[in-house]
Amino acid sequence: MSTPTLERLDRNPPDERAGASGMRTDIQALRALAVMLVVVYHLWPGELTGGFVGVDVFFVISGFLITGHLLRDAERKGGVSLVQFWTRRAFRLLPASLLVIVVTMAGVLAFVGEDQWRRHGQQALASGFYVQNWVLSASSTDYLASSESPTAFQHFWSLSIEEQFYLVLPVLFVAVLALSKTRWRAAFFAALVAITGASLWWSIQLTATNSAAAYFVTTTRAWEFGIGALASFVRPRHLARISPAVAWVGIAAIVVSAVTFSGQTAFPGYAALLPTVGAALALITLRHDRVFDAVTNTRPVQLIGDASYSIYLWHWPLFVIAPFALGRELGFLPRLGILVLSIVVGWLSMRFVETPFRARGFARWRTRSGAAVAAGIAGVLVLSTAGLGLVQQREQQAADQVQDALSGADRCVGAPALGRSDCPAPESLTPSLALLPKDDGNRGDCWTGQGSSEFKRCTLNDPAKPAKRVIALGDSHSNSLIPAYEKAAKALNWRFEASGKAGCYPTTADIEVVDRDVTACETWRKDVIDQVAKDDSIDIVVMTRNEASPTELTPEKRRGIEAGMREAWSRFTRAGKQVIVIQDVPNLGQEPLDCVARNGVAASTECTYGQDAAFPESRQTLRDAAEGQRGVTFVGVEDSFCVDGRCPAVIGSVPVFFNPGHLSKTFAATWGPQLASKLRDAAQ
Repeated sequence: MSTPTLERLDRNPPDERAGASGMRTDIQALRALAVMLVVVYHLWPGELTGGFVGVDVFFVISGFLITGHLLRDAERKGGVSLVQFWTRRAFRLLPASLLVIVVTMAGVLAFVGEDQWRRHGQQALASGFYVQNWVLSASSTDYLASSESPTAFQHFWSLSIEEQFYLVLPVLFVAVLALSKTRWRAAFFAALVAITGASLWWSIQLTATNSAAAYFVTTTRAWEFGIGALASFVRPRHLARISPAVAWVGIAAIVVSAVTFSGQTAFPGYAALLPTVGAALALITLRHDRVFDAVTNTRPVQLIGDASYSIYLWHWPLFVIAPFALGRELGFLPRLGILVLSIVVGWLSMRFVETPFRARGFARWRTRSGAAVAAGIAGVLVLSTAGLGLVQQREQQAADQVQDALSGADRCVGAPALGRSDCPAPESLTPSLALLPKDDGNRGDCWTGQGSSEFKRCTLNDPAKPAKRVIALGDSHSNSLIPAYEKAAKALNWRFEASGKAGCYPTTADIEVVDRDVTACETWRKDVIDQVAKDDSIDIVVMTRNEASPTELTPEKRRGIEAGMREAWSRFTRAGKQVIVIQDVPNLGQEPLDCVARNGVAASTECTYGQDAAFPESRQTLRDAAEGQRGVTFVGVEDSFCVDGRCPAVIGSVPVFFNPGHLSKTFAATWGPQLASKLRDAAQ
């Protein structure tokens, strides 16, 4: 999965009136288009690369309908009741969403591996309290290009933004009414223009520097609601003059963005203007031609539009949990089945959950409906808390198990067990699945995160009379080797330091990165090269990096990458230092982790991968750059991870990775003695 990537669609209920004329079937059709774009994108991201824009369409629809509702209430009643507004919203949205959270968490505990329980439990709570988007932003989870698999709750990020919109917009409106008794309409319009403009400016700025965070935060998305809100100010008499062709232009803009955008598109930023303006054009068009009406007024289109909220809520958990429940990756037919099941379950949810609460929720909010919503909230809290408590208990047990394993010299635990026929079949994983996501060997004092350019270096071993003085430099793939560096340094009696930065490594070439702060990376690597080259206390520079490029490497790009590293390394060698280049570890993405989660201890034999896939020729720029360069030695590591052409995801009961492409702390520590031997040979 990618990651953009999840969305929420405010499905204001089907009976929501956009004007005095009654139901706007074209809006229901626009909802149907938006939800199908999102669902198809999630199921077949390679076929509809920009389908994530469906969520932007829904943001515009929400701004249009909710603002129109507030304006009409103020004109008819002279004001707006915040309690009544929020209560109606709660009963229209909470029942279905709480049901999905409870059922999904139960499905996670039943089918998904323990390694993912903690993240799911945390995000279930975040989703239930509508702060999921801020949780994802804080962790810089990039839905379009994430290194972690999305949880079954990740799509609640957009629902969270919409709930925050529902909280803030009415308060702003009431404040304007209080401050401007006579010209409140103009004052509210001016306030929306200012907020929309400021949010769009910020969206453009943050997308350019950190699009992973920009994708999720409310402040970079508020302008999309604002476009819809401003469109609702157009008077019906003016709307009647708009040509029917405008609706087709709007639909075309949405479809073009869905077909041409991709995970490489800087989004939201400028790019989001295309689908959002397109949605606004469709909304302000009241008159349509016969062809438009013939398509939008069909029963299937209206049914999907009516059930779009529930379809969206259910499709993503079904898609995420299905591979675990079935025990295999999803092919075309299972994905098609999820599409059909999402529509069926979505319709049932709309018919028997959304509609009953919508019809009588406000009138009975103190009685049965209120009790049902309260029960849903309690269910979310109980299941999420129970899941997290169980994870905590398992983690403590697994931590003790890991310490016992690493304290001895058992050659059947971890890296030394590769290829040994005399080791017994493992009875459990070390660490267990519950602890695996936290089995990270990186250290904060060795690490420069996104947005920072500080050259942070930590000491891993500092003997009184070191045989060599070494520093390891690179990105997260280098820093995941810290436990191995520590073991190797002690075995070799080397003083050993480490320094790493997210997505960055020593090179003089431009680095192709996705959703990283390019300026901070450039500053960091320049400082690293300058300071290490001048540091006479360093004898050896150890270097490795993530060789999985975000895009396909052309021969020209490959030559540029290699030339940049060679030039950086030459700065070190000219200063009298040796450079040891360690081959990148296998990077097979999320699949080995999912396989281990599905198979548990049996993953030792069930989850193995071809050596050509683990170490493809396309990811050998480190080797090729080191070849023939004086003072630079390349260290291959394939024999540490593969035997007889196969590379297991679990070696000696120890999972090799704790997340995609990064060695687990436990495995790295067991690999330390082998790495020491390789470094000793290279240094000689």
